Amino acid sequence: MPMVNAELKLDSVKAYVNNERVSGVDEDGGEIRAYKNDILEMTVKLENEMNNMTRAMMKAVIENIDDGSDIEKIHDWFDIEANNDKSKTFSFTIPDTAIYDEFDMQLEVWYKYTNGTEGKGWDIDYIVDVRKEGEAAEQEINLEGAFYNLSGICGNVITNMNNCFGYINISASYSDQLISCREDRGTYLARYNETQENLNKCISNLGTANNEKEASETKMKAMLTTQECEGITSTKVREVEKKGNNLVGIMLLLGAGFWFWDKRKKAKGTASDAGYFDQERREY
Repeated sequence: MPMVNAELKLDSVKAYVNNERVSGVDEDGGEIRAYKNDILEMTVKLENEMNNMTRAMMKAVIENIDDGSDIEKIHDWFDIEANNDKSKTFSFTIPDTAIYDEFDMQLEVWYKYTNGTEGKGWDIDYIVDVRKEGEAAEQEINLEGAFYNLSGICGNVITNMNNCFGYINISASYSDQLISCREDRGTYLARYNETQENLNKCISNLGTANNEKEASETKMKAMLTTQECEGITSTKVREVEKKGNNLVGIMLLLGAGFWFWDKRKKAKGTASDAGYFDQERREY
């Protein structure tokens, strides 16, 4: 039970060896088993239940443990606010020179009130049992520590379960969204495949059109070349025909002229000869 001295209450005393809680140690005393070089800690919690600030001082001593000398730890005067509490921890290292034996340990607490009253509130005895390495220790069940650990574990499990259920609810919501997203993805994928198919057709048609265009261009070039050749040939032929026709005309004109000239010449010559002979006759 917590111990009360006027305005101040000794709420709890807890002991630890290498951070592990030691069972059977409280405000009434107890035994602490340890080995050389172990870290022994004692945490003392004081509570001020009055409306005035209270001051306290604490000292813990392990007698004769350090090669016959005491190890003493002190928390000098400190304030505890009204209706508040404060904890202080004593820390000891079991000396390597300690003999394997039991040593007395005292916890002393003093108080000083605002009205000037002061005195020693508590003087509690404990035992520190220094054991040899490998020496079998009695198995102890720390029910209080186990209860606290179990409570903490259960609390964590409950918290994790609540979080888990929350995540499950969120997961269900996300699952619905995922289903909807998959449906949309299927629609978009179908559209994509259709678009891709149309694109492939377009590319194929474009290739065919290019081939046909190239073939048409080749054919057109061939036709154009032939037409040009035919055009050039026709032009030459027409020119030759025209020249031939002109030549024939000229020849015909020349022939006709020569015929008229020859005929006239002959006619003139006949007339001249007749006159010549008439003249000769007249002379003779």
